[in-house]
Amino acid sequence: GMIVQHLTDTAPGCIGAANNGDGTYRLDFVGSSRAATDAEILAATKAARIAAIKSKRDRVKTDGVTVGEHRFHSDQDSRTQQLGLVIMGANVPPVQWKTMGGAFVTMTQTLAGQIFQGTAARDMAVFGHAEILIATINAAATVDAVEAVDIEAGWPA
Repeated sequence: GMIVQHLTDTAPGCIGAANNGDGTYRLDFVGSSRAATDAEILAATKAARIAAIKSKRDRVKTDGVTVGEHRFHSDQDSRTQQLGLVIMGANVPPVQWKTMGGAFVTMTQTLAGQIFQGTAARDMAVFGHAEILIATINAAATVDAVEAVDIEAGWPA
């Protein structure tokens, strides 16, 4: 997994690594092998968990944003369209905009601004939560402490 890959990538001269299944890892070099050190395992575990946090962050930020009683898409294409609507200002045409729930609402300058502001606020909350988790991982002194951090909890709805 990610820990084996990180060990392989960071140990100078390492051509492969293996999980021994007991919390230890083997590093393979041309003509030799050795056990990964506790420090190497801790660093690799941290790197794997941080990568998982960033992946989760990137998924969560596209889960949509709620404005009023509707949830609006927040993928990159939708963000671009919404930014265009905000830029249009008073010239926003009263088009029917499809929500994530499938309902159609009339787009207005006010609604476009609310979606834009809601997305920005949600992004700040999502990225802030990710940074708290990353700081917690980085502060952990043991593999058990790293693995005890619940990276699935606490994300904005």
